Amino acid sequence: MDTALIDAGTSPTQPLPAEALTRLRNLLLQELSVQTDQAEEQGRTVAELRTDPDTAIGQFEVDWELAEVMVGWSEEAIEDIEHALARLEDGSYGRCEQCPRPIPLERLEAIPHARFCVPCQARQDAMR
Repeated sequence: MDTALIDAGTSPTQPLPAEALTRLRNLLLQELSVQTDQAEEQGRTVAELRTDPDTAIGQFEVDWELAEVMVGWSEEAIEDIEHALARLEDGSYGRCEQCPRPIPLERLEAIPHARFCVPCQARQDAMR
């Protein structure tokens, strides 16, 4: 048996403890708030750049593209967080979406919206 799973408070057959789920839900909600604020702030930046007559064309393009990329990242993070919250509700949170293994608690604490265990995530990253 994998001792890292036992140390993380999970086993191949047991779900995450209730107190860990509560802590992770709070982390997800906090991160959702941060990402939503960042997306809104970057959206305002894009709007300001579009209306600022003093912005040089070249600088506008660079700033606008950067702000758009950051909005995209925040929107992607928001989607991942909302997906994780839905998985919390349906009871599938904490299990890898690729294989049946539990995701170690340490990984979920570091990345609460993680969808995959480390080996499956490595395979996903290698395919990109």
